[in-house]
Amino acid sequence: MKKMLQITIYVLALSVVFQACSSDSDSSTDSSDNGGSNDMMAPTTYEYYDADGNSTVVYSGQVVRNLIITDIKGLVSSDPSLLVGMYENTETNQARTITSGTASFPTAQSTYGDISSSNLNGKIATTGDGYGIDDCTVPGYGMEPDALVRAWMDAASSGPYSSDGIDIGQMLQKSLMGLVSYYQGTSKYLGLVLEQDNTGPDGDNYYTKREHYWDESFGYFGASADYLNRTDTEIKSTVYNDSDGDGSIDFLSENCTGLSINAAKRDDGSSDMYDFTGTIMGAYLEGRHLISSGGSDTEVATQRTIIVNAWEKLLAANAIHYINDTVGDIDEGAWTGSETAVCTTDNELCQDYTKHWSEMRGFAVGLHYNRYKLISDADLASVYTLMGAAPVWIGDEGADVIQFKADLLSARDILQAAYGFDADVVANW
Repeated sequence: MKKMLQITIYVLALSVVFQACSSDSDSSTDSSDNGGSNDMMAPTTYEYYDADGNSTVVYSGQVVRNLIITDIKGLVSSDPSLLVGMYENTETNQARTITSGTASFPTAQSTYGDISSSNLNGKIATTGDGYGIDDCTVPGYGMEPDALVRAWMDAASSGPYSSDGIDIGQMLQKSLMGLVSYYQGTSKYLGLVLEQDNTGPDGDNYYTKREHYWDESFGYFGASADYLNRTDTEIKSTVYNDSDGDGSIDFLSENCTGLSINAAKRDDGSSDMYDFTGTIMGAYLEGRHLISSGGSDTEVATQRTIIVNAWEKLLAANAIHYINDTVGDIDEGAWTGSETAVCTTDNELCQDYTKHWSEMRGFAVGLHYNRYKLISDADLASVYTLMGAAPVWIGDEGADVIQFKADLLSARDILQAAYGFDADVVANW
């Protein structure tokens, strides 16, 4: 019941405390809507209705974007010719079967187009779009996000690894989580939510514009509606859940994608000290309840702060996790001393090394794109410099992998200090 205890604290005290007990415990509870009234308790599932019983929640565009980000990784190896169409979610791509699928259940939607025609290229961070990030150039790469993503896709036509040994699939997926989902969820939709009208339905829709902005941010987090009713272990092992018992999975409400899954993974390895799942989902539930039941701007802003700070810490925790994995690969005794980027073609150790480095660097990319970020620009610049723009290969002329290992550990130290993470948790994430 630990998740429910935390939700009660949010509702009654609007707590801004991030550290909490682990969410990896049973917490099945009743779901109730707030009906647009001043009910004291927020619902425990992401379901909201108007006075006539109409659902006021819509975020199908966010769902399809997160599914595309999830599925785009596999195309790098299986059919890179489809990457651009996937990124742009063209009409041809909309007719394609969703790759994620489910092992045990049929799904309510079978193609990307069954969910939405929304694309990634129209939502990727762009300098000048006015969402609080003055310069969206990707640090370390000197390119606008769209141009960089397309360059990686073009490189994939020659194989799943770039010429300097980047795992393109991992880099694309993790970077897009930050450049699209995280950026849109924090800087745009939560950044502008309080500027939106909340006096009545937006046009012919059942929701107000403010409610919709909040929902769209939630959609980018990727959690299922019943996220709090599942344990971290359950979410990690099976991302979907037939919560209504109808024998099929609705991608719009019964499936987890993207960072919501990573939240459960990091919770599960944090020795009960951090609760990303409960913290983020609890604040989304409470904030939406406040918007729909007459809460003040100050109260809503409090929940926004909880979310944007916890999302940032989650990205940092994932970068730390893969720093640890990359350092572990460097410590591996199987290196011969001759490995260069070309060893990714047939060497499992090299493939593990670049996989972990690319996941580390991809997650770190996103840290730049939150207008509310906690880490200083100077510290973040140091982290990017220490990580580099590609893995260091022991066989390259002048390469010093031992120094690179020390650099990565220094980057980890900066992230630990910036976010106040516990040292033991950081070492074991």
